[in-house]
Amino acid sequence: MTDTIATPATVTIAPQRISGPETPLRKLKTLVSDLKVKRAVKGFSAAKDTIKRAEEKKKKNEAIIRTALGDTHILVDEESGVKLAELMYSKKTGIDNDVLKERFPDAYAAALYTTRYNYVKTV
Repeated sequence: MTDTIATPATVTIAPQRISGPETPLRKLKTLVSDLKVKRAVKGFSAAKDTIKRAEEKKKKNEAIIRTALGDTHILVDEESGVKLAELMYSKKTGIDNDVLKERFPDAYAAALYTTRYNYVKTV
């Protein structure tokens, strides 16, 4: 079953460019009376808050686990002998943009790109 959302009334106020010359003129406001949309905004905000709290909890728990690991690689339940956590190793490779820009400005300019995007911000 597909949910449908009633088309909200639109009010146009002095068009302006949103993020640069490539962005077309857009309307600034949409007046919403649809309860489903209002609930979606509240739900979106609540989900973002939940994610933020979960990330904070994850960070605190990881610190506890790392402290318990000490200089070992594996955390084992003393009573059951079951492995609880393991310290994994990985590698991330990147480019230092400042060094590239300073030492090889032509290569930096040739490889430089900008990605434009938008996101929903609730208030």
